[in-house]
Amino acid sequence: IQELTPKNIVDALSEEVLYLRHREELILAVLLTFCSPLRINFNRIDIRGWLNMIILGDTSTGKCIRGDSLLFTDFGMKKIKDIENFQTEKFLPIQDGLKVYGLKSPVEPTQTYKSKLAKTIKIKTKLGYVLEGTFNHPIMTLNANNELKFKMLEEIRLEDLAAIQYHQDYFPVFRDSHRMEVPDYFGAIQEFSLKDFRELSRFIGYLVGDGEVGSKGEQNYDQNRIRFTNGNKEIIRDYQRILEKFFDVKPKAIRDKRSKAISVGFGSQGVRDWLIDFGLLRVKSPEKEIPKKILSLDKANIREFLRGVFETDGFVSKRDVCIGVSSSSRKLIGELRVLLLNFGIIT
Repeated sequence: IQELTPKNIVDALSEEVLYLRHREELILAVLLTFCSPLRINFNRIDIRGWLNMIILGDTSTGKCIRGDSLLFTDFGMKKIKDIENFQTEKFLPIQDGLKVYGLKSPVEPTQTYKSKLAKTIKIKTKLGYVLEGTFNHPIMTLNANNELKFKMLEEIRLEDLAAIQYHQDYFPVFRDSHRMEVPDYFGAIQEFSLKDFRELSRFIGYLVGDGEVGSKGEQNYDQNRIRFTNGNKEIIRDYQRILEKFFDVKPKAIRDKRSKAISVGFGSQGVRDWLIDFGLLRVKSPEKEIPKKILSLDKANIREFLRGVFETDGFVSKRDVCIGVSSSSRKLIGELRVLLLNFGIIT
């Protein structure tokens, strides 16, 4: 039997088994027990004995969170499952130069990995932030000595202090020449700068709050209808102005005599399809979420989207001296809270 040094085994393991690019970030403790009937052909070398291996990596090695967990990337806020193609129990390289905001700054992940179905632990803080992951997934906590330490989810107990990362201020950056394609009422494609598009981001925020994109009625008009209802005349006027500027349509505002709410509606298949493609889903209020493409825009556009949402579903409480937003969609509220953390706002 050829004698192997720990270094040879470490090198062979990292090259032949793990397929990890950053091998220098791993510590591998290898224990070789001889006097065993088992014969192993390892890296073209015959070994008689048991080979036991412990892999110790940084805090992101070998631990998993739910696929719908949100991350901040240079392409915007995304669910981890949407970042790259995942295959079960396979390490796959990331080749597009993706950057993800890490502990202190953006980092370039090198591989993706998807585990088999496993039991998870869900934790919820007093502020209502939720994280779900495998038992050995670590999170940053504050110990009794006021030191930041990683602690696995299975070790978390009531009254533990979990660190909440905020004010990353990490948003996609675009060139000044970047253009956004938008259809007019008849479906003809127009192009607008990101600066001009901010008004449309606010418009989409309006629709997320108090809008309806199409219905599943039998009439074509119902299927293509975009309707917005609000009681604030100033917001209604702004909404109508945006419709005229970008879609070349001038729908009338109709007031409901009983509720005093004002509705503005029009039908356009081109505009409806564009909104759906943008991520504005045709769902009931409890199922609403932030449109995916909004999350891929720059900071100024995301700010205008938030403005639209808060203008419709927001409120100011004199008693609690706070600004808030209400929705029947838990998913929408959860996404808004994480998005606001990026602006440095804890809710």
